[in-house]
Amino acid sequence: MRLGWLNCNKRACLLRYSHHIQRVFSDSACDAWLLQEFRKNDSELPFHAEEYWLAFASRNIGVYLRRGLDPVKMEYRSDFFWVASVGNFNLGVMYLDHKSAGRVQQFQEISSLVDQNRPTLIGGDINTTLRPKDGIYDGRLSTWTKPKERLAIDRFLTNSGLTDPFDAHSRPPEFSYGSSRHGKQYMFRSDIVLCSHDIVGRVHIEYDHSTRIGAGSFTDHSAVIATLS
Repeated sequence: MRLGWLNCNKRACLLRYSHHIQRVFSDSACDAWLLQEFRKNDSELPFHAEEYWLAFASRNIGVYLRRGLDPVKMEYRSDFFWVASVGNFNLGVMYLDHKSAGRVQQFQEISSLVDQNRPTLIGGDINTTLRPKDGIYDGRLSTWTKPKERLAIDRFLTNSGLTDPFDAHSRPPEFSYGSSRHGKQYMFRSDIVLCSHDIVGRVHIEYDHSTRIGAGSFTDHSAVIATLS
């Protein structure tokens, strides 16, 4: 099973870039795409009726499933978190607040909603980093994530029973978002996938940077793709 998560960035209308979206969907061969910063009118994407169907859409989240991959149960948790039961797995997407205080509260809420009795994969844009080395500002470690939030992240991972397979496999930093401000560059791996400890050895994480870099780019985030063997 292959699963993709992508922050579409509401400032970029997906209808305008539908041919690039089609390429990413087709080339990835993912069974599901879980989109963040999803706009209502994006639910009418022209390829919607072909390989994928729109399983869920809200103010911030859109979930496309490959036809034939029907979820057994779908639950809309909130504006920032959605989860579904697909076969023997739980599949989720999160899009967290731009402010630290909001993220701290969201981490706590999500940890209480994760079903630890089922193998789980949850991904999305958390607007922070799980590891200090995954945030760089002007060539140095970023101070964006404050100590209180770092503690909240550690508690979230402990209480939810989830882990970062990218980190578990000792991968070097790879950034999914980057820009510059006042002539200083910053880069973050804010787009992540978490999984249950019991399946971490079966999950491979890769990033598709073509969504934000190059002629076919249409957002400022890289897609993160998980392959479950």
